[in-house]
Amino acid sequence: MLTDSEGVDFRFNPLAGLDRARDWLQACLKDHKCRSSAPGLLPSRIIDVCSGSESDIRLLTTTPGTRGCYAALSYCWGAGHDASYLTTTANLQQRQAGFPVDILPRTLRDAVRVTRRLRLRYLWVDAICILQGTDEHARADWTAESGRMADVYSLATVTISATASDHCNGGLAYGMACRVAIGSGKARQLVQLDLTTDGRGYMLEETRGLGARTAIITRAWTLQEHVLSSRILYFTAYGLQWECEGAYVGSPGGRWHTSPKYNLKIFVRKKEPFRRLWADLVANYTLRKLSNSEDKLPAFAAVAKTMHILSGDTYLAGLWKRDLIAHLLWTTKVYGDLRGAQERPVAYRAPSWSWMSLDAAVSLEYKLDQMEVSVIESCHVTPVNPEDPFGQVTGGVLIMRGPTARITRIRGLRIYTNFKQSEYRLGEAVFDTPRDESEARQALEGTTSDIVAIVLQYRRQGNTYALMLAPVTEQGQPTQRYRRIGVVTWFKEVAYARESDWKMEEVPTDKLPVRKFVII
Repeated sequence: MLTDSEGVDFRFNPLAGLDRARDWLQACLKDHKCRSSAPGLLPSRIIDVCSGSESDIRLLTTTPGTRGCYAALSYCWGAGHDASYLTTTANLQQRQAGFPVDILPRTLRDAVRVTRRLRLRYLWVDAICILQGTDEHARADWTAESGRMADVYSLATVTISATASDHCNGGLAYGMACRVAIGSGKARQLVQLDLTTDGRGYMLEETRGLGARTAIITRAWTLQEHVLSSRILYFTAYGLQWECEGAYVGSPGGRWHTSPKYNLKIFVRKKEPFRRLWADLVANYTLRKLSNSEDKLPAFAAVAKTMHILSGDTYLAGLWKRDLIAHLLWTTKVYGDLRGAQERPVAYRAPSWSWMSLDAAVSLEYKLDQMEVSVIESCHVTPVNPEDPFGQVTGGVLIMRGPTARITRIRGLRIYTNFKQSEYRLGEAVFDTPRDESEARQALEGTTSDIVAIVLQYRRQGNTYALMLAPVTEQGQPTQRYRRIGVVTWFKEVAYARESDWKMEEVPTDKLPVRKFVII
């Protein structure tokens, strides 16, 4: 075990403390039961940082099945970066022949030096190892390689996290004087934290140690990098920190910790109920930002692929087939508040019944002890790449039937329906987007509106939950297909003529007409 004083004043240097980091790595490989202790399968392309002189590196195209120890870099590209350092179709052969380290942005240059100091030969960086550009060859390469991200980070010997930097020129250090007290920090926002040896944890929101309020923990792409990595070396504004599946240790203190703090590492929490882990992952992911809206599915694909391997379930653009009724009840009401739901992107990204179709914080509030009263007849999505069911899709269709109530009025969050040939104020509606709400209200002003709620889950003397649907229009005319516009909750307490006159009454699901819907 490594021990030292727990709080000292220091000024961080890009390469200071790397001997200690190397000791952490070796201690983990030797003493911990973390995954990937043996050399993992190398990615399709990898940077050889020991190919010759200190000033040169080389991009290797590996033979399938080749193994080796490598580091993977997790960082933010940032806005306005110089694209000349990217690997493209045009410069691929030049990169394979060898190129100077100095052409790389500072963060990547530092990563090369760190990899060497850790006594590793190979480094994986997305901007260098995946072809960038809009030509057909580059787009095909990006599609194929982005589908392999789960293997890249889960098989890496260590992931280097540029936690303190918000762009590729920021480097692996943020020089500042500070005092570190290992394990301290006030909870403020959702991030991944250090772990326990037995996989148990608690939800915390922020620690100084992992770079509070830094760009990397707000970016959607970096979630999968952190939850899949066996070992992570954090370069934070407060010093070096180490996290693996067996322990956590911070610099300059150097004391190993196994304190019971919440984490999102899939392989640590794989024995937990699937619903709980998936809900935590989705909640964290949807709070993060994407520079390119089209990346919503690809940036989460590695997480989805790993969960598929563990569960054997079928992935449906953010939802799972085995528990589909429950997954369909996702909502933009997070922790009791509406978290600024935005409009769906103009370009198609996912079917309306998937939370992937929105740019909004999402909550999967699973309802326990509920009876499922609707039936899924079929559900499928069409992936862009047939060999990658976890990436982008061009369409998706859900066909289901169940008890259906027609919505007649909306007042605030309350809805009115046509139960028992009279109107009851029965609960609340949470719309997916402001536009969905506006269009629904406008449609209800007409005489032929077919805004409906199909009941999914029900419990005697309990609440009832439904999907709110609206007809898809083409050239201003309704079609036989529907789209999701929100969720409805009917409470067990029903208000009659006066808001203060509450009375218990169950939603008569057995008396509602059963309808069949094609939802896209």
